[in-house]
Amino acid sequence: MSTVLTPWAGLAVAVSLLVTGMVVLLSDTGSAPAPGGGSRGLLVDRRLLNRRFAGLFAANLALGFFFGGIGVAITAFAFAHRAEALSGLITAVAGVVSLVAGLVYGAVAPERPERVMLAAGGVLTAGCAALSFAPGVAVMVAGYAFVGGCVALVLIPGAILLQRAAAPEVHTQAMTWINSASALGIAVAAPLIGVVAEHRGWAAGFLALAALTATLPVTVTALSCTGRRSRRPAGARRRATPAGGGRPRGEGVRGVRASAPAPGCHTATDPPAARAGVARHERHRYVSLMFNHEPDDYACPFCRLVAGLDDLRKINDPRDVVRRTQLATAFVSPRWWPRNHGHVLVVPNAHHENIYDLPQAYGHAVHDLAREVAIGIRSTYGCDGTSVRQHNEPAGNQDVWHYHVHVYPRYSGDDLYRSQALSGLPSVEERLVYSDRLRAFFAGQAA
Repeated sequence: MSTVLTPWAGLAVAVSLLVTGMVVLLSDTGSAPAPGGGSRGLLVDRRLLNRRFAGLFAANLALGFFFGGIGVAITAFAFAHRAEALSGLITAVAGVVSLVAGLVYGAVAPERPERVMLAAGGVLTAGCAALSFAPGVAVMVAGYAFVGGCVALVLIPGAILLQRAAAPEVHTQAMTWINSASALGIAVAAPLIGVVAEHRGWAAGFLALAALTATLPVTVTALSCTGRRSRRPAGARRRATPAGGGRPRGEGVRGVRASAPAPGCHTATDPPAARAGVARHERHRYVSLMFNHEPDDYACPFCRLVAGLDDLRKINDPRDVVRRTQLATAFVSPRWWPRNHGHVLVVPNAHHENIYDLPQAYGHAVHDLAREVAIGIRSTYGCDGTSVRQHNEPAGNQDVWHYHVHVYPRYSGDDLYRSQALSGLPSVEERLVYSDRLRAFFAGQAA
């Protein structure tokens, strides 16, 4: 539009699209982060000071190089071929291909986003170099459509890895730093590629862009290596703290090195009440035994639900949540028993795998909330009683590696302990029958 109509026409359309997008984003309150936690006024919260987040920052800086330079290189190509108006069309075609690639990725949902991100980064780098040899406009359109289609395959896995690297309470700050890295990359690459293209030609501009973009697969490779170095076997591990109270340097009461949290889950810094509980635990010099089975790349579904994020497995739903406290959350389970529909799970808001490593403050919070839920179920379900049970380790029938307590409605003759869970999962709408009852009950109690 800027070349066909007037220079300001394209700018006006861009501004209107930006404003529309911002209005839609701000109106979507469902995507707002969960309250509580926060970064406590720090410019960089210490929960972001880990190798995984540093690798993601570097990867987004490299992606910023691509974003900043590709538009300049494409424009230089278009002017050199006397097809100025085609630069926008070339970029639009690549954007559509990227959209389709993102939808396909979402449908397939690969288990190893690092590998997808690495492959896409390699294609971006090689593609930029190959585009420097494009003989004409048609080849450039087809070539950049293929290369640009990989952008979504970098952005989406990067967002998944960020959710694993940053605690839910500091996710907003993490996103701010990640976007700042991309902005810095754009600010560096755009003028640099412009100077190269002006003095050496558009082909040299693409080659310079390829050199800058090559930092993306390099940083993703380093990120993957960091994950492998911190990986431990998926089987049980037992660690003991000496009974005399001495601990290996750098280890806390859980017997796990503080510098190596499980990268597959969100690990939140405990609030003051929880820290006090852990301190009491330390003062008593209890022997701490770790029996953990969580794999290192575990994407915890309960952490995502507590943070208000969508479940990657499409099983839990934010609408299942019936009550939150500072340290615990209760939600209707997506797994039902034949005569005990709508039972509730209560989980700590911070990630703790089982009862062995659950701080006292979180234990009190979870069971206080379980008591409230039991009263709510007894008051609204028309049941004859309730049962509360909890499982640890595979032999104890634990199948989600985040501590949780079951609260069941009980009916005379329901034979709960001799029955098996239903094979299928109830829909969100079916679960809403029970979650709405409990939310209304708790709202009435608060009033």
